[in-house]
Amino acid sequence: MKFLKTALSLTTSFLGLNAADQAFGELLSALGANAEPAAEKLAEALAEIDKMLSALDAELVRFLIIDPQGLDIAREDMQTLIELSAGKALVNIETARGHCSRIKLIYQAHLDGWISKNLQNPNSQAAIQRIFEDMQGADDSIIFAAEQVNEFLQYNAEEVLRLISENNVIDVKALIAEARDHTLPVRRELFGNMATLRRYEAAFRRAARVI
Repeated sequence: MKFLKTALSLTTSFLGLNAADQAFGELLSALGANAEPAAEKLAEALAEIDKMLSALDAELVRFLIIDPQGLDIAREDMQTLIELSAGKALVNIETARGHCSRIKLIYQAHLDGWISKNLQNPNSQAAIQRIFEDMQGADDSIIFAAEQVNEFLQYNAEEVLRLISENNVIDVKALIAEARDHTLPVRRELFGNMATLRRYEAAFRRAARVI
C-alpha cells in the first residue's frame, strides 16, 4: 500500500498549502474592510482544489466503510465491491481533471495582478503564485493519484470478493482493517489541507461580501 500513500502525499504536497497559509492571512489583512469582488474568484479557486481532494477521499471511503457481519454481506456493500473491482473509482475521480483547468483560468483572468497589488510581501506573493502556477500542470499529478487510488481499490475489492466467495469473513475484516490503518495518515493530511482551504474560502467570500 506504500504506492497509495506516496501518490496521495504528492497530491497534497504539490499544492504548497503550508507555505500559502500565512500568505492568505496577510492578503486578508491587506484587504481590511474593503469589499473586493476579486476575493470571490479566489474563493472559487480554493473551492475547486477542495473538490479534487474530496473526490479522491470519497472513493477510498466507499471501500473503507464496508463492515460485513458474518456471511451476510449488505447489498450496498456488494454493489460497491463489484463497482470498485471493475475500476469505477477512476470514472468518479476523473471529474477532478476539469477542476485544474478551471483554476488556471480563474487565476489568469482575475487573480494574478490583483494579488500582486494587494500583497506587499514578495515571499507571500510567491507562495500564493506557486499554488496556481503548479495547478497549470497539476492534471497529470491528479490523474496519477487517481490511477493509484483506483488500482489500490480495484485490487483490494477483488481480494474481498474472492474471500467472500470462500466464506472467509475473518480475512475480509482483517484486509479492510489493514487498509484503514494504512490510509489513515495520508487521509489526515488530506483533511488538514481541506480544512485550510475551506477556512480561507469562507474568509475570502466574506471579503467579497457574498456571505
